[in-house]
Amino acid sequence: MTSVLDDPRATLRTALTALSGELSVAARVDALHDLAQARIELGDSSAANAALRTALRLAVAARLDLSELRLTMAWVHFDTGDLDGCFALLDQLADNPRVRCLRGLAACAAGDYATAEPLLSSAVGALSDPRWLANALCSRGICRSYDAFRLAEADADFVAAQRLYASIGATERAASCVHNRGFVAFRAGDLPLALRRYDEAERAGMRSDQRGETLVDRAGALLAGGLVKEAAAVLQRAARLLGDAGRGTTFAEATLSLARCALVAGSPQTAIAAATDAAQMFDRQGRDAWTAVARAMELRARFILAPCADLVSEAQTVAAQCKQSGWRVEAAELLLAAAEHAPKLLASVAAERFGPTAALRAVGWLAKARLAADRRGVYAACRAGLRVVDEQIGLMGSLELQAGVAALGGALARAGLRAALASGRPRQVLAWTDRYRALTWRVGPVRPPDDPSLVAELAHLRTVRDDLSRTAEVEQGIRRRAMAASGTPSAATTTSAATTTLAGLRERLGPRALISFVEQDGVVWATTVVDGTVRLRRLGSVGAIHDETERLRFATSVTLQTGRAAEACARSANALDRLLFAPLRRLIGDRPLVIVPCGLLRKVPWPALPSCTGRPLSIVPSATAWLGASTAPPAEGPPVWIAGPGLRHAEQEVQDLSARFGGRALPTATVDETLAAVNGAAIAHVAAHGTFRSDAPMFSNLLLADGPLYGYDLDRLTRSPRVLVLSACDVGRSVGGPSGPPIGLASVVFRRGTAVLIASTMPVPDAQAADLMTALHAELHAGHSPAEALAAAQSRHGHLGFTCVGAG
Repeated sequence: MTSVLDDPRATLRTALTALSGELSVAARVDALHDLAQARIELGDSSAANAALRTALRLAVAARLDLSELRLTMAWVHFDTGDLDGCFALLDQLADNPRVRCLRGLAACAAGDYATAEPLLSSAVGALSDPRWLANALCSRGICRSYDAFRLAEADADFVAAQRLYASIGATERAASCVHNRGFVAFRAGDLPLALRRYDEAERAGMRSDQRGETLVDRAGALLAGGLVKEAAAVLQRAARLLGDAGRGTTFAEATLSLARCALVAGSPQTAIAAATDAAQMFDRQGRDAWTAVARAMELRARFILAPCADLVSEAQTVAAQCKQSGWRVEAAELLLAAAEHAPKLLASVAAERFGPTAALRAVGWLAKARLAADRRGVYAACRAGLRVVDEQIGLMGSLELQAGVAALGGALARAGLRAALASGRPRQVLAWTDRYRALTWRVGPVRPPDDPSLVAELAHLRTVRDDLSRTAEVEQGIRRRAMAASGTPSAATTTSAATTTLAGLRERLGPRALISFVEQDGVVWATTVVDGTVRLRRLGSVGAIHDETERLRFATSVTLQTGRAAEACARSANALDRLLFAPLRRLIGDRPLVIVPCGLLRKVPWPALPSCTGRPLSIVPSATAWLGASTAPPAEGPPVWIAGPGLRHAEQEVQDLSARFGGRALPTATVDETLAAVNGAAIAHVAAHGTFRSDAPMFSNLLLADGPLYGYDLDRLTRSPRVLVLSACDVGRSVGGPSGPPIGLASVVFRRGTAVLIASTMPVPDAQAADLMTALHAELHAGHSPAEALAAAQSRHGHLGFTCVGAG
């Protein structure tokens, strides 16, 4: 059998060749058995089942020993989701360590971990054959992976199994142990380590194109990182593989994961359908614990779709079943949803705030906040929960995972904000608005700047960018590498930093007025800070402001590109201006503005609003981020002027700017030349074609001589320019959830040290941008701040699509 594990494809070919010739009955049975085991190793249980049925029929007729065939058939029943059939076959076999091993694994699949672990430990202690001992260790590792308190033991089992598989040449099985160690890391909440091990397993020989269960695991990590669309795409692929191969056990798990994707994506009806399908499959398979998990998902979706107190009793029963089987997060999430109708349920959920995983602790602290008798208790619980989330974000190296994991803190921040709004205290509202926004706004390296593999993959992407099929494959590899980067847990300081924001704002704002917009329960609010005084105003409904924002953005885009629709643009600008600024006008006067938009307002072309036109204006993701940028140390050195290809005026623009203001001109710069030139620069100016990728914002780019400079390239900088001007269309945009942190080129350069970014969030005619840029740099050269410089330049030349982001 070692040959099957060593090279199942060779075994398959040998068996098929043998079966095509004349064989004795016993030899044919053996060949069919080899064929079945090869099919199992290659992930095709349906074909394995067919071969085994033929072999069993022949063996029974010839009165041959059936024990080995029955054991293999028991595995196939297990893999196809027929646990009753698996146990029935095992009951026909004499008890021995190998039978106990499979019986334990089947009990684990049923969610009966208390029965499974002793059986598997008994098998581990009794087996000496390296293949079967490795199988038993691997099975016990899987069982222990579902116990949050035994993850280190699970990892040790997989390490020992990997060593044994390697010793007998079972390369793919050894790689599967590396993958399973990734699953342990996922269960522990270390998503980058999980993704690294999944990738390492594939490089070591794990075939994800044949092993749908590996895709289900990867999707779980992506979903935990907030990458819902990516997780759903992986799960769809997994479901096809598993369904075609007849692997019902894992197919049901993939369906359950799809239900979770739909729930997180805000599609409760789709979640109900998928969760119901999964529950029915688990029920048919006799997997009561998994049935409970699927029912929990269905009930959570029903609470969202049509809240009903009648569901509370059922939710309590299902939650108890989940918790008993070790699914504590799922139980807590369900009870939290049911507690909207039965607040008494909050106490049991709050008890989980000291649980073993970050997700469980965060849910527990949210329950504690809802249980609190006063605002002080709400604030304390929410701060504690956000510290848990903050620490978790610190483990993530990639912006995408940081932003996704921050969603764990969304409900906690909203609970704190709701209490602050109820208190009517503007300072508390500002603090809670900013606390969540600051979660992912970190500065500092998350991977070595000169990661050679990343550099090579990005360079390769530039060479294949015209081949769409190859581009998608290379992009996927780059995203995988980036998401597998670990962060720096010690950098998790944003929740405490938020408490010092007001004192810092009083000191640094000077003559400026800060406006922080926030949306809560269908209403948009604004908190202002002027001369150290904080005030709160209710602005209007989310729906009305959203509609006007969309109308203005469309009209502005048409006007900028065609020169038409100016009247419609003005009407929309005036309408939105009235909604956002009329209640604030007496508070802010004609002061320079620092604006912190909520997710609803990220698309607003602010300079186009009458209250902002001609006024120094800085847009920032949070007040904390503005403070950090405004206190960034100055950079020394001459400016850098860079032009990309394909723009008629770009090369002349940078040559003229260099001649007038000094510095270094790079009219035909490559990506590497650009990165070297701008690293640590005081001012860098790039005139190039820009592309914003809403589907993958880290692939937003600036086109240079040898190809695009991507967000991932900029993330390699040791220190990005203190002032960065991007004379390019759309690259100032970002994308994120309605209340989640935005991702785009701006978020990359700010975490790499940029204090001010001037960029466009709209299409800008290339020929018209040159005059604006010349005026902008003339104002900067004269000593004006970036916000003042842009406002003055736009007053003379228009082009209101450009915005000053950061400490302007």
